[in-house]
Amino acid sequence: MKIGTVMYKTEQIAWSFVSLLNMRDPYTAYHLRGTADISKAIGERLGFEKSYVQEIYLGALLHDIGKNAIPSQLLSKPSALLPAEYGLIQTHVEHGWSILEGLGFSQTIADISRNHHERMDGSGYPQGLKAEFLSEAVRVVAVADSIHAMVSKRTYRVPLSRSKVISELEKDADIRLDGKIVEAACELVSSGLGKVTRHI
Repeated sequence: MKIGTVMYKTEQIAWSFVSLLNMRDPYTAYHLRGTADISKAIGERLGFEKSYVQEIYLGALLHDIGKNAIPSQLLSKPSALLPAEYGLIQTHVEHGWSILEGLGFSQTIADISRNHHERMDGSGYPQGLKAEFLSEAVRVVAVADSIHAMVSKRTYRVPLSRSKVISELEKDADIRLDGKIVEAACELVSSGLGKVTRHI
């Protein structure tokens, strides 16, 4: 089977997962679509090969799929989470990784699910991995995930402006987030280029 055919089948399966999640938690499905679009725009901005950009896009589209295993009342809670609740939410990364690896998704896609909350300085979760253990794909989705979370309206938080998003990203550049990727993302946010526009 040709690589293009495999990728097409993978995308079909990914969208099926998103559709199923949408029935249970529309916000997370919306967040997956937005993060995927932003990840793709960043990858294109950085000049990655088309096939790698597509793999990052699919990984971003599935990065929170493990939230299927989280109680729906926590996913839609209209206020800030308690520490114990946040700890339970954090388990979604391992659930997602287990699902995707078990179904034979690529290592890149599975790693995005497991490691998108890891940070360059080791301050993330679930394993506290540092920069040398984080692929470029994971680093791109970490930035895109942060952007979409900041610009999304929630019952307990208003969306941030473009200037505030840029300010927040720059605070974490070369500390928690990859500086090169932050730079590309800030250019996109500032200019409104590509598919980022529809989310900001």
